[in-house]
Amino acid sequence: MSESREILGSFISESRRNRIAEVSRARLRLPLILEDIHNMGNISAVCRSAEALGFHELHLITRNLSFKQSSRTTQGADQWLFLKPWQSTRACLLDLRSRGYKIAVSDPEAALALTDLPLDRPLALTFGNEKDGVSEELRQAADLKFRIPMTGFSKSFNISVAAGICLFEIWRRIQVEKPVWAILSREEQSEIEEIYTRRSLPFASKMLSKKGLESAEQSLSSLFARP
Repeated sequence: MSESREILGSFISESRRNRIAEVSRARLRLPLILEDIHNMGNISAVCRSAEALGFHELHLITRNLSFKQSSRTTQGADQWLFLKPWQSTRACLLDLRSRGYKIAVSDPEAALALTDLPLDRPLALTFGNEKDGVSEELRQAADLKFRIPMTGFSKSFNISVAAGICLFEIWRRIQVEKPVWAILSREEQSEIEEIYTRRSLPFASKMLSKKGLESAEQSLSSLFARP
C-alpha cells in the first residue's frame, strides 16, 4: 500500500475501503468513445451505465460542444470515471490506435452483429450522435462496424440505451471469454484504488500536497498504457 493511500485510508470507514477495493478489482479495460453527442443527459446516462458495469475510460469527442455533466442523471458515476475530452476525432483515434486498440463503430447497417463482435483483440467501442450517428470520418476510419440486432418496427435505439445494451453484452462476454487485454493488472487495480480513495475525500489533494506526496491523479501511466 502506498504512503498516500495509507494516510487517506485512515479517514475512510473499513466498509468503504473494502468497497473501493472490490470495485477497483472489477474494472475492465475497454475504452468507450462518444462523438458529438448533443444531449448532455444522454452523455451522463452513458457514464452511469459504463461505471456500473466496470468500464472506467470514456473519450468525449465534442468538436463544437462542451460537456456539462448532469449530476442528477449520473448519480455521481462520473466521479469514478476517467473522462478525456477531445475536439478532434482524428486526434482521439490516433491516441487509441497508438495504444493498440481497434476501433469498433456502432452502425445499424453493419453486417456484423454485436453478439459476434470479436474480442480476440483490444477494442474501443464508438457511438455517434442522436441524429446522424458517427461522422463520415469516423465511419471510414473504423476497423469494425457492428449493429445491435433488432426484430421490431423501430430501426434505432436512443444513444444511451444503445450504449447500455452494448456495454452489458460486452461485459457478459468478458466474464465468459476472459480476454487478457481487457483484464487490468494488479498494479493497475492498485492505482485505480488509490485514485478512488483520493476522490472519496474532498480534502485529499490539499492534505497530500502538505505532506509533499504526489496525487495519483497526476500519474495515470499504467491506466492509459497499451493493453
